[in-house]
Amino acid sequence: MERDATWKAKADCRDMGPDLFFQSSRMPDAMWLIQKERAKRICVECKVQDDCYSTAVANGERNGIWGGVDFEETARERKRQRRQIYALKLKK
Repeated sequence: MERDATWKAKADCRDMGPDLFFQSSRMPDAMWLIQKERAKRICVECKVQDDCYSTAVANGERNGIWGGVDFEETARERKRQRRQIYALKLKK
């Protein structure tokens, strides 16, 4: 369930399509790297960046750029950290 979304009307990206913030299945990875940096630059200046990020976390988003954060990269990093913790526990 989405939290209060009144912040969306104030977002710098409000008139942009979602394609800038999400990688399509047909988009080459190299192109996505360039595109997501463009998206992050828009987020950096946005006055509702924290609201965007918080909403994405609350909604369990796993993909796209939200509040300047690449949620796919974040998910991969969390997974890597869990594997490291598990490996350390096995060594004990």
